[in-house]
Amino acid sequence: AGQRGAALDAAPIYGPCSAATVPGKGRGLVASAHVAAGGLLLLEPALASGGSYAELAGSLRELAERDGGDGPLLRQLLALSCRGQLPENVPALPEGGHDLEDFMKRGPRSSDRTEFEEAKLLLQDGKDAAVLDDADFSHRLERRLELAAKANAFRSALDPLGGLAWHALAPREQRALREASPDKLPSPRLHLFLRASLFNHSDSPNAMWMVAGSMILVRASRAIAAGEELVLSYWPDIDAADALRHGLLEAFGMASTAAANAEELALSTEQ
Repeated sequence: AGQRGAALDAAPIYGPCSAATVPGKGRGLVASAHVAAGGLLLLEPALASGGSYAELAGSLRELAERDGGDGPLLRQLLALSCRGQLPENVPALPEGGHDLEDFMKRGPRSSDRTEFEEAKLLLQDGKDAAVLDDADFSHRLERRLELAAKANAFRSALDPLGGLAWHALAPREQRALREASPDKLPSPRLHLFLRASLFNHSDSPNAMWMVAGSMILVRASRAIAAGEELVLSYWPDIDAADALRHGLLEAFGMASTAAANAEELALSTEQ
């Protein structure tokens, strides 16, 4: 049902993960206890979804500005890393306590106008919020959120035929369906998850993920020791060689050396 686009109504489940500062990477998630292979790390509903980065950014802006503004949510959105941003320029984690424990977890909606106005200053580098009128602020916020979406959104595909049915069709059957019923083709969707945005990338991940019904499920792909960083592949269907060729590492603010240990880089083109 999720792959067909149905929204799954489920509360988030936060597994044994803690936000932490990771040397050379900025922020990340580490295991707070031993996790067995297949263990649940995260089940989280999307904050917003869209068919493009621009559409997703617009949905996020509307969510933050609705009913006079949600200050805590705006602070969370402005704390997201942006495309091309270096790790040392990403906002630091809270010092500790409940603020760290709840970092990038969706909380109750706030309607405190003063709190929202104070959060707006973060977008303007501390300048008086009155410098921008509401329309200018909304435009600037949406541009910022589009960069954040490009760095943090997870991609999935809605398959109206059901789970993986499109991939089970022969090429000639796919062509016939594309001509006869284009509305039945899989369509890409982008989703923004607050807590899942903290996962860092690795070409040798210890966690695996899937998105269905605008929910993300993250499980351990092997046993993970307490204190070990939790990492997943941002592009599970693309190897390191293609990621380098398409500039994906640079887009996420990573140096090309981040993929230096990937085995496929030692292979020839034919291999």
